[in-house]
Amino acid sequence: MSWLLNCKIRSKLSQFDPMALLRLLRHNGYSLDHIFFSSNNSSVSQERLIEDVIISESRVDIVVNLGLLGAQSNLSNEWLKKLEESSECNRKSESVVRFLDHIIVSDFLAQVYPEINQHYFNSWKKIAQKHFQIENFDSEVTLHSLCKMLFPEFDVYVHNEESALVRKSKSLFVGNGVSSSEASMGGVISVEASVKRIELVQKTRIYQSNVDWEVEVSNRIKQYLLPLISGCQVLCEIHLFSLQPLNGFSLDSSGVLGRVPMGCSNLVTKSICFHKGLVAEDKMGMFEPHVRRQACRIQL
Repeated sequence: MSWLLNCKIRSKLSQFDPMALLRLLRHNGYSLDHIFFSSNNSSVSQERLIEDVIISESRVDIVVNLGLLGAQSNLSNEWLKKLEESSECNRKSESVVRFLDHIIVSDFLAQVYPEINQHYFNSWKKIAQKHFQIENFDSEVTLHSLCKMLFPEFDVYVHNEESALVRKSKSLFVGNGVSSSEASMGGVISVEASVKRIELVQKTRIYQSNVDWEVEVSNRIKQYLLPLISGCQVLCEIHLFSLQPLNGFSLDSSGVLGRVPMGCSNLVTKSICFHKGLVAEDKMGMFEPHVRRQACRIQL
């Protein structure tokens, strides 16, 4: 099982960021106590952050292009050249440096990703909510900027509109019955309220057919958008608009030999409403992959 997981991760190392890799490892039963970081012993700069992942039954070693042995090391060149020699003393020195690398890299991640560092932040979600309140979250500009970061594959439109979202039940008196008892009938009163309408329009030029966008958008809304705005008492509607062919694709009749363009007619706009109403407090929990409760020994 660990060998198969290791092969799959190694084949996609350039696509992982640290948090995505830690989430995947935690899903497969590896906590932070089983994960060890070390720097890549290379003086040449690399294009990716994660150089290698070695998974065994009891631990996971993650080699990154950071730390004391990396290309951006603060150690002197003479000392690094001595480490390249094959003497027993230098191998022991390299082991000590790799131990220090684990402390440096883990502290670095705990400060770059504060949502996992509960030593300083008991609830990063609440801090983020307060930040949006200070930044005047009710404004359309702030909400538009947030949605653009969460949904770069879509054109985002945010505007205010009046909608009957608030409904109240009220008993209506209709008269007296035969037995001298009052007769009443239930009723529902709709109250107009100003809501933020968020429209996500799919960009056809960067459309990826291998992605289920309905599931992808739903996951991003549940994991990121709703937890952030749940403490701001915001009335909002979130809609997704996508173009889908009614009759499929067909070859264009104006094509020439060697170049036959494909056309599509009878496009249908599909609309999906993911949320409508008041975002309740703590309705969706922020996805916290790990919990770190100790102070960082190295400050940035």
